[in-house]
Amino acid sequence: SLFQQRCGYVTHATNFIPGLTVSQTLHYTPTIFTGYLKASKVRQILADLALSQVSNKRVEYLTISEKRRLAIGVQLVRDPVMLLLDEPTQGLDPLSAYLLISILSNSAKKSGC
Repeated sequence: SLFQQRCGYVTHATNFIPGLTVSQTLHYTPTIFTGYLKASKVRQILADLALSQVSNKRVEYLTISEKRRLAIGVQLVRDPVMLLLDEPTQGLDPLSAYLLISILSNSAKKSGC
């Protein structure tokens, strides 16, 4: 539906394809939902979500915080009109939770919210 194409939804559970790296996940997963990818956005998302250093790391070896940021990145690459987050800081330590909220706040400011 149009709603699914234009809106992003991130649950607290992360289900990534095992064996893929962070970068591969950001390139491949959004195309499943929309059939296209804004490739120019991947590098920006990696930087914005502090995932550049782990871009070649396989998803099964990520920390909880990195997985949460990757799940958000998968949706942000799609350039959604609205992003819905279900308990984005659940299970994160205070520093990781603060980092995630800061990243989301900066992302909202960049998009004019």
